[in-house]
Amino acid sequence: MVADTFERARYAAELVQATYDGKPPSVVMANERPRAFPPDNIMGEPTEVKVGDAEDALKNAAVKVDRQYTTPRHNHNAIEPHATTAVWDGDQLTVYDASQFVTGVKYGLARAFGVKPDKVRTVATFVGGGFGGKGNMWPHVLMCAVAAKVAKRPVKMALPRKHVYQTVGGRTPTEQRVALGADKDGKLVSLIHTGLTSISTQNMHTEQFTFPARHLYASPAILVGQKLAKLDVVPPHVHAGTRRDTRHVRPGIGPRRTELRAGDGPGGTAAEERADEEPGAEGEEGRTPDVQQPPPAGVVHPGRRQVRPGEAEPEAAEYEGRPPARRAGDGGGVLPGVPDAEQRAGAGERRRHGRRATDREPIRWKLLTDLPVDDLASAVEKLDWYAMRWKIETFHKVLKSGCHAEQAKLRTADRLINLLGVLCVVGWRVFWLTLSSRVAPTAPPEVAFTSAEIAVPDRLASGPPPATERTIAHYLLAVAKLGGYLARTKDPPPGNMVVWRGLTRLADILLGAELDPASCG
Repeated sequence: MVADTFERARYAAELVQATYDGKPPSVVMANERPRAFPPDNIMGEPTEVKVGDAEDALKNAAVKVDRQYTTPRHNHNAIEPHATTAVWDGDQLTVYDASQFVTGVKYGLARAFGVKPDKVRTVATFVGGGFGGKGNMWPHVLMCAVAAKVAKRPVKMALPRKHVYQTVGGRTPTEQRVALGADKDGKLVSLIHTGLTSISTQNMHTEQFTFPARHLYASPAILVGQKLAKLDVVPPHVHAGTRRDTRHVRPGIGPRRTELRAGDGPGGTAAEERADEEPGAEGEEGRTPDVQQPPPAGVVHPGRRQVRPGEAEPEAAEYEGRPPARRAGDGGGVLPGVPDAEQRAGAGERRRHGRRATDREPIRWKLLTDLPVDDLASAVEKLDWYAMRWKIETFHKVLKSGCHAEQAKLRTADRLINLLGVLCVVGWRVFWLTLSSRVAPTAPPEVAFTSAEIAVPDRLASGPPPATERTIAHYLLAVAKLGGYLARTKDPPPGNMVVWRGLTRLADILLGAELDPASCG
């Protein structure tokens, strides 16, 4: 129902009486288990992976666990519900959408209306919370565009919270079997991870819950597979989020909190729970199988991309990617964003990906650009430009999370532009301060701080530091501590956010010092 106000549209919709023929729905996954079928593939990987005889190896294993798991359906519940505005100008369609799927919406609408993709423009200025829930073109987007075309005027459609649950797909429920067998030393000899998820009659999205098992564990015998049950439900879709494991709280450690991409959550929970509970050689509870063991001779981790040395090939130049070495004269500190040698060595021991393979051809990475690249110098220049994107992203994080630029509620664009101009100056200072103290830690503080900003920390610390410690790094550390930085021995250098908070508090202290100099400190 389309009207000139939301209230009239809702009232008119309440007057509509719909009639339809009812049929028994299929909404319980367990009832469809006998008719379950394997998908063609799972995100491009084989549906089933078999290495050796996993069932026989499990039967003969010295220690074993074999459990069934179920996980419930999860609904998306973003802070900002879905909303779309559609505008037609002749055969040109512009859609303003809260979407993580801008290109997909563009091409989906083009197919729906039978027009070329360049006739459709999708604008997603703000998402308002996604986690996969806004990673599809849901029915309301198409309905809004159709209504705008029929009404011959712009139409806005915003889903109430209850309609989100009725039209936006979430994570499917799962039924999983996880079985692990190990020898007396705790080495895996059998890994089985199979199960069932649901799809709707309108889509074929497969929840990749077996990916953690097939990608993270090595075993001479593996059986991994999934099947689908077709239900009359809202189409399941990706659902990313955080998994908090509270069933195994170890003394002094507490619950584990793991950030997982969409699809890995249900499977990661099941596989890790079984690994945590598998008894060791003497039957002690909680012994974890060695998941870092190399695969036996001739056994390849199914589905895993093989570890290869990296190379970059920017048209005219090639080089082998290596972690940056520590530079002389940096005061013994750590380069921005680069762990020190000891940390890198530890990471290489902990992560299988830290080992370099020499028996395979290297992966060749290519950076594509429409800028001219005629020689080695110009190629390296483009690589340097591309590397700057990480600094740009950090700068925008300061604007968003520190300056809260997105929360500005100004009435006109001119006011917003003026505000962003000021915030860019503030954000750049925070970013520049953070990196300057790492690259040139022994520089004098006057290159970055005013005399008042230097005097206040000195007064709070009951005096200035020795001349040898009077550096930009010393005063940035003082500012970071005002922002909550703990400066423990193994803590990384202060980041942008603690520096932002510290500068904010320092500004408050400076204001207090100006109002009442005698009592400050």
